[in-house]
Amino acid sequence: MDLKFGLPVCLLETKLRDSSKPYRQKRVTNRKLISSNQSKPCPWRNRSEITSNTHALFRLTKQCGYDKWTRPGSNTEPLQVHTRIFVYFLGSIEAHYLQFTAHILVRFRWRDPRLEYKVMSPSIDKIVGEGVLRNQIWVPHVYLVNEHESKMMGADQQDVLITALPDGTIYYSTR
Repeated sequence: MDLKFGLPVCLLETKLRDSSKPYRQKRVTNRKLISSNQSKPCPWRNRSEITSNTHALFRLTKQCGYDKWTRPGSNTEPLQVHTRIFVYFLGSIEAHYLQFTAHILVRFRWRDPRLEYKVMSPSIDKIVGEGVLRNQIWVPHVYLVNEHESKMMGADQQDVLITALPDGTIYYSTR
């Protein structure tokens, strides 16, 4: 990620747009109003029949009505999203405009209980994917305070790595 910040930058903050009030999307199905964060029962979750990452991801996100627009966890508590920022390059300091350029890797970690698969498939130790996986799961909306301009390296689907662990912990890395 190539970023330009207005100086002085004392702290990089991450904030979630929806941490205090959960986004609850509603849809009409069979003339009844149903909240989208109600889970459908998934009888296959207790069986060990999943053998590939692609198959496990399909089962987790498609067949049980996973809603990527609804944040995981409780509707009353904010979701904890842990952030790590690795600065690889810091340069192009423009004193006249009070800006500098940085190349960074940003890594987020959160837990989405809807993506737990340890009972469903104990043989899979992690599901790893790129932009395709990002488009199927909930990801936090994070912004940098004092950011003047940012550019993602590579195409939209590149330079993104997502890892899902059996307990529903998600690691999302981008540069």
